[in-house]
Formats: sequence, structure tokens, C-alpha cells
Amino acid sequence: TLFPSAEMENARQRHAGEYISIPELGTYYVGFDADRPPFDACPVRQAFVLAADRETLVDVIGEGWAFPATGGFVPRGMPGHSAGIGLPFHPQQARELLADAGYPDGRGFPTVDAWVPSGPLSSLAAEYLQAQWRENLGVDIVWQAMEDESYVDTLRSGTPHLWLTGWVADFFDPDNFLRVGFPWKQTGWRNEAYEGLIHEAGRVMDQGERVRLYQEADRILVQEAAIMPLAYGRCHLLVKPWVRRWPISMTRFWFWKDVIIDPH
Repeated sequence: TLFPSAEMENARQRHAGEYISIPELGTYYVGFDADRPPFDACPVRQAFVLAADRETLVDVIGEGWAFPATGGFVPRGMPGHSAGIGLPFHPQQARELLADAGYPDGRGFPTVDAWVPSGPLSSLAAEYLQAQWRENLGVDIVWQAMEDESYVDTLRSGTPHLWLTGWVADFFDPDNFLRVGFPWKQTGWRNEAYEGLIHEAGRVMDQGERVRLYQEADRILVQEAAIMPLAYGRCHLLVKPWVRRWPISMTRFWFWKDVIIDPH
């Protein structure tokens, strides 16, 4: 269960000696429908990314519930993660790109559909992004909240212009994000150089070369703003002193079969 950040902070303070946090191999992001206007234009997507301060969203507004996604789609802790390659927070450049695309100060920008799953953290992120885009671009995005149970199925059946979602690793390899986890169908984004790198990485046996190819692909993905990475996952636990061998692996944090609970 994802609790509001204020509740998590309260738990951290009340149980400081029992609180443990470990990275989770997941990336939470905004998807763009690159198959239709206005997000079929790369400068428009880039403007939306440049206009949002993700570090403030995660570290200040979200009180550290995750890690700011200032790198690529591949998360922290995963081979192939590239720190700092994401588009930076740059409102002036964002306004210039949007103006060059035909929407100076947001004028003439069409009404778009934007979906977000229900929940306190999703709502917090959506409200913050709405405020950032209104302030820095002059564009008002109205999010439609949907129940978690039906959200993924709804995305599969039809894609809005914008949506908030995430991907958590199935296995410990960048291929799980850049090939398996990338939302090809929903975004409609295609790039021959990106696809060539992913194909080549799948054929190379040398791990160092594979990682290099995936990193090149990840850089293309975030520079073209195919998606907008927001945050890298973080798992929050309260562990009592009598609990031993609790799972700390980034890919096995739900595996509880080896946990030992001492008499207490």
C-alpha cells in the first residue's frame, strides 16, 4: 500500500530505530501519445519535461518517498543506469520550445486527455505537474483519476494523450526496461537508432558492450522525451528487532519465505 508522504514521514520519525529504506528497481513516469497531436511533435514533449521540477516533486513535495528520476528509464541500481542524462528543469527553454511549436505562452494548445491512477502519491504527482505546466507553459492539464484495479486494462484498450504509470523490474537487466517494459503500443513512439541499438544489444554476448548499447538507447529515449521519467522506486520498511533475514534485495523485496521471527 502506498501511504501519503506525510504518514510515511510520521512513521519514520516515530519508529526511527526500525525504519529501513532500500532502492526498488522501478521507474514511475508520464507517458505521451506520440501518434497524434500535440505530442506527436518532439519539441512539445520536450517542453513538458523541461517545465517540471522533478527533484522538488520527489524530495520536497513527496518528502523522499522515492528518488528523483534525473537519469534515464533504467532505474538506479540496475546495470545500464545512466545518472544525469535526463532533460533538466529549464522553464525558459521549455517556453521557447512550446512557442516554436506554435503555442506561445500556451495559446492555442488543445484540450488533452490525461489519466492518473487513484492513490495519494499519484494524486500528489498529478497536482504538482498540473501546477508546473500551468505556471511554466501556460497550459492547463486536467487529470482524470481512475481506480487502480482497472487502470492498466483501461490503458491497454485506449491511450489518452498523457498518463501516469510505472514499470518494476521482472529481471535484473536493462533489457527488461528498454525492450520488455517500454510502452511501445501506448506511446506510438518509434526511433530507428533506438530500435537498432536494442536489437544489437540482444545479440551481443559481452556484458560491457551490451550495457553500453542500452545506455545509448536510453539516452535517445529521454532526449526525445518519448516518456518523462519522474521517480525511481524506493521501498520503505519498519523492521522489528526480533525479525531476522528480512529480504533486502532490490529484486526480491517481497520474498518473505526466509524471514526468521525470534521469540519476543
